[in-house]
Amino acid sequence: MTTRLSMSLGVALALAACTTGETPMGEPDGGLQTASLVLEPAEVELTSIEGATPTASFRAYARTLDGEMIEVTPESWRLTHDRIGAVDASGVFTADGRAGGVVEVVARAPGAIATIEGRATVRVLIERDAPLDPSVPPSVPDRFDLPEAEDPFESVLLEYPLDGARMPNNVAPPVVQWDPLPRGGADDAYRIVLSTPYATVRAYAYDSGRGFTSSWASDRETWRTIADSARGEELELRVDRVASGGTTVFLGQPVRVWLSEDGLYGTVYYWQVRPDPQSSDVFRLDAATGARASVFGTESGACVGCHSLSHDGRRLASTLDSRAATWATTIVDTASSTAPPPDLLGPFEPSYHFLAFRPDGARILASRAEGTEASGVSRLVMLDGATGLPTSATGLPEGDAGYPAWSADGAWVAWMQGGGDGPRGTRAPTTIVVAPIEGDDALGAPRIVHEGASLSESSEGGSTDSRPTWSPDSRFLAFAHGASSVSATEFGAEPPRAALYVVSREGGAPIRLERGMGVEGQVDAFWPVFSPFVTEEADGTRLYWLAFYSRQDYGNAYAGTRDTGRRQLWVTAIDPALVERGEDPSSPPYWLPGQDTRADDIAALWAPTGCRGQGESCSTSSECCSGECAASDPSMPDVLTCQPPSVCRRGGESCETAADCCSGLECNLGVCGYVPPI
Repeated sequence: MTTRLSMSLGVALALAACTTGETPMGEPDGGLQTASLVLEPAEVELTSIEGATPTASFRAYARTLDGEMIEVTPESWRLTHDRIGAVDASGVFTADGRAGGVVEVVARAPGAIATIEGRATVRVLIERDAPLDPSVPPSVPDRFDLPEAEDPFESVLLEYPLDGARMPNNVAPPVVQWDPLPRGGADDAYRIVLSTPYATVRAYAYDSGRGFTSSWASDRETWRTIADSARGEELELRVDRVASGGTTVFLGQPVRVWLSEDGLYGTVYYWQVRPDPQSSDVFRLDAATGARASVFGTESGACVGCHSLSHDGRRLASTLDSRAATWATTIVDTASSTAPPPDLLGPFEPSYHFLAFRPDGARILASRAEGTEASGVSRLVMLDGATGLPTSATGLPEGDAGYPAWSADGAWVAWMQGGGDGPRGTRAPTTIVVAPIEGDDALGAPRIVHEGASLSESSEGGSTDSRPTWSPDSRFLAFAHGASSVSATEFGAEPPRAALYVVSREGGAPIRLERGMGVEGQVDAFWPVFSPFVTEEADGTRLYWLAFYSRQDYGNAYAGTRDTGRRQLWVTAIDPALVERGEDPSSPPYWLPGQDTRADDIAALWAPTGCRGQGESCSTSSECCSGECAASDPSMPDVLTCQPPSVCRRGGESCETAADCCSGLECNLGVCGYVPPI
């Protein structure tokens, strides 16, 4: 353990705090007139090695109106946050050894006019090794006690993560993957180095010659050390290699990713297509942990698709082929733990294609086939959210239209005009149209915000705009443009090409999300959808998060999908300030953790985690926002309802109201501690 203390009184005086504006609390230490409070040492740097918990002791000095410095006993000690350690009542700071970073120690004492504060800075550095995987011989770390060299012909090239990617702080650990050839072979040893400004973690992998995947997956505890030490900071990753019998450590070529200050929450519902045996299902996936589960539990040969979500995440509309002789659409309860979940509305026959729920759920803008599905023509209709029956809405488009989307503020709707949104999509020239809402069943005058034909000379080609999605602030839209509105490949034909753009609600030139589609995804990105959650960084930057799917390679051929052309879900960060300036607002994307690399995972929809409120019926605690499912009446033990939480819900856990959350945390979008920055 290494501890370095900076004890310059001059620096300490410079850091002395001013008054807080509270009422006077008297004169300390026999009537001294205290002007400011100074802590010594003013700056401390502690290094924790392998989980050690180093300490630093602070002393407080009162600077009187006469300029004297006299040691005093503060009335309290605290930290500006509790992520890297704790301070006791005697002014002793103890690092927890789990995360690095910077924190201020704050002492309070009565002053001449009001209570005053003194502050000192603690910087904690972490150095540790990740637990050694059982497949790695214990001697492997010692093989790296050799001279180091950089050699582009010998260095390991990382395939994932992508250089420059932005990731939310609470995302599940990425699987680090590298190119196995021509730089590797049996008995080669690898050292994975992850470095932030406040932490360095080393891990090891070994090629035994039997099924080595040229990858390393972090355990959650190790990853939390990295993530908690890189809030709003850059993370550098590299993989070093020692060849079998080698005498040199070849340093890998690093990539740098950025971890946000805040976390991203919610549930992603996506369509999984399995080719052998052929079937499809809707899966739910926790955006933070990567845990996934089937929603409908479809069997081999059954198909579920064309799914849509309500804004609160409680209702999921899907079209199924297993409940009637023809396709039927049903709206189900996502808070149920059963598979398939119970119906809330429907089944509707003939089926609907896509449904856009108004934020309050009272109305649904839906698309359905005109005539038979073979017609390729679709129309928009307005449905009553309580009954699912069509209403006599005015202002709806009379021609071909599809892919409706309702803005988060409830004031606007958008759709694709000029083509159908059935299973085969459309290759027709289309436009993205928006219209204001002027009543429960009235749309205002529509306005074209983008014409697909204007991008016919783009690298992806085509004249088809499709899949509009509203930004969380309802000020702009993202959409896909290309040769087709769907990614399905006709027999013997080349896969359709598409790219992602954003455009203002008022129209204007679209901005291509060049960086956000990934190194290989610029002409192979489909179906964008914004997360309802927004992260805010320490410098005030706000980031929106956009999911999409692509055939671009994820990682290598052993742990990822390289050379398969398999469709997978990706997420890119969007800076709305850059949208306003007309610049590419996207960052290189990250692969959404938790997917099945053996299947096609497409068509993500993102919403708050659907959960049941207090008093609603339940079968398991996981269905309840409070995490408590129990009998409210002992005389009826089989009647279960969601109850108030017996233990307060912590930050990031589901909630119904702020009363469910610990320490006065807010409850927004069903998450304790999430405070929307807008």
